[in-house]
Amino acid sequence: MNKNMFKIVLMVLLSVAIIFFAGGLFKKDESENKIVGRPVKTMKIESSIHERTLNYTGTIGEDNLTKLSFQSAGKIEKILVKDSEKVAKGQILATIDVTAIKLKEKEALEQLSMLDIQLELNQKDYDFIFSNYEKNKALYEIGALSKISLDEMELKLDKAKLALEATKKQKNQLAVQYDSIEKQIEDGAITAVEDGYVVRVLVKEGENVSPSAPAIIQRGEKQIINVGVSQEDIPNIKMDQKAFVKLNNELKEGTIVNIQKTPDMNTKLYMIDIEMQDDFSQEAFLVGGVTEVSITLGNETGMWIPVKCIQNDGEDYVYVVENSRAFKKMIEIQDFDENNVLVKGLSEEDLLVISGMSNIKEGYLVNVEEQVE
Repeated sequence: MNKNMFKIVLMVLLSVAIIFFAGGLFKKDESENKIVGRPVKTMKIESSIHERTLNYTGTIGEDNLTKLSFQSAGKIEKILVKDSEKVAKGQILATIDVTAIKLKEKEALEQLSMLDIQLELNQKDYDFIFSNYEKNKALYEIGALSKISLDEMELKLDKAKLALEATKKQKNQLAVQYDSIEKQIEDGAITAVEDGYVVRVLVKEGENVSPSAPAIIQRGEKQIINVGVSQEDIPNIKMDQKAFVKLNNELKEGTIVNIQKTPDMNTKLYMIDIEMQDDFSQEAFLVGGVTEVSITLGNETGMWIPVKCIQNDGEDYVYVVENSRAFKKMIEIQDFDENNVLVKGLSEEDLLVISGMSNIKEGYLVNVEEQVE
């Protein structure tokens, strides 16, 4: 093959190769010509009525507790109740041994009885002498009795009067002692100060107790939950407002019965008391127990959206979908409620992006994979 023929063949081969390569370079698969949008999920915005609540942690406090104690020292004779037992006002809960005091009571009664007899005799003696004195005085005034005889009768009257007054004084003193003994006997028993429950018995039978040392803790019938509320939320709290309290996975209804007007110096929170309308069991309602509290504020009508949808670049905004593209809409947050917020700036029928926000920007083409109702 001569050189000219070789050149011709080489040029033909190069031309074919170029044509083949160019055809492969510019030919594209039909799927590659498609523009695929970023996947998102949306929900249609609608005005709705939403129940507003405030959620806090509450505690079972000591407000409704009374520490009961004996007022006299002694040995505990009987404990008549146990923990969590229901009691009535005035019911005897425990007693100390008052045997020695009972003996003093008996002696005092006997002495009082004897003094009553003595007082009766003294009174009769005085009355008899006084009657004779009055008669003798009349005789003296008409000159039928000497002054000496009248003076002697007057002396007897004075002695009878002194004896009567001494007996009265002695009886009064003994009566005071008797009342003191009775008080000691009365103080030898602890009684319930109101209808309610025994929270804890702190002593045992046979133990010696001192005056005023706590022996039994009692709670009134009312179950009270203490809640600390922030300065921001306290204006929304009203007396008799409904609240729900969750304790050990059990939910019961209560009512706000007290609102402190000044904050706690340490926590800066405003304390409120919730009285349970439906009681928890006494075994579960333990001092210091922690509860979940939800306070109902009422219903609010407006555009409520999930808080997770909100973006911020200095201003709050959300993404909405129009004509398969994502667009920003500035919003104003008006209220919070757990996972939802009440906002201004949206219109009904807007398609709000609720998932996939991190993968889109203003004007991006999007593909709505799911529309949540």
